[in-house]
Amino acid sequence: MSGRILSVSDAHLFDLNAPDAQAFLAFLERPDTATAQLVVLNGDIFDFFVGRQRVALRHYAPVLERIETLATRTQVVFVQGNHDFHLDRVLSSNVAVVDQFDTITSAGLRVRWLHGDYVAPSRGYLAGHRALRSSAALWLTEHLPAHLAWQLALTMSRTSRDQGHDATPAQLDALRPQAARAARGSDLLVTGHFHCPHVAQLDGGGTWVSVGPWLNDCWYLSIEGDQWRVQQFDESGVTPPA
Repeated sequence: MSGRILSVSDAHLFDLNAPDAQAFLAFLERPDTATAQLVVLNGDIFDFFVGRQRVALRHYAPVLERIETLATRTQVVFVQGNHDFHLDRVLSSNVAVVDQFDTITSAGLRVRWLHGDYVAPSRGYLAGHRALRSSAALWLTEHLPAHLAWQLALTMSRTSRDQGHDATPAQLDALRPQAARAARGSDLLVTGHFHCPHVAQLDGGGTWVSVGPWLNDCWYLSIEGDQWRVQQFDESGVTPPA
């Protein structure tokens, strides 16, 4: 097994026949992924998936099966996003389901993963986030009739999208103080959520890497030792960013 770490976020899987969804399934199955030391799925892998909602379980079964298969071959961590949470009720104990993940690479690089929605949330976002993660919302998604639960999930997904936005590099630069607080001494802070590939140096040391979305563009992060790079994936190989 290599010492390489791979990280993906913001696939927002819904139509599993879409090209980026098919590429994601191929990414999970490729030998280079299976032989990595660690694979971090950094939130919003699914467009909306809360707990053991029956329609979602059936709809996303091919993705869940591949994640579980990968977890028998290497360490897999799922950092919950604002579109997919309570997934400890869905994934087996082979997959660590967390809200934050820290590790140290073989070269001593301290890396922290956050989905990113809590780097600089507004009060409205926090209120919406608490509502979506409430026990009442979980109960509704798991116990409503299937067609109603699925419609509720789609409505909640649209609400979550409306509360966020695709950031620009300038907007991310303005968030560097908040990112520095979130990094709290890590050498590398890795987020998704913002749908914008961007790198920023943080005051006090450290680097913030906003990995672009897998959705449409298939961005992912590769780390080995103290070296890292953001790349794009296609089924024939890796295409470095322009």
